[in-house]
Amino acid sequence: ATGAGALPVLFTKQVSDRILDVMLGFAAGVMLAATA
Repeated sequence: ATGAGALPVLFTKQVSDRILDVMLGFAAGVMLAATA
């Protein structure tokens, strides 16, 4: 789960800040789900 959450971060460097915010939010949700 941690790998899947960190993976999008590598791609966000090539996209807009809007997508970056969405990806970070999604990654945070994945991390919370993994720790729950």
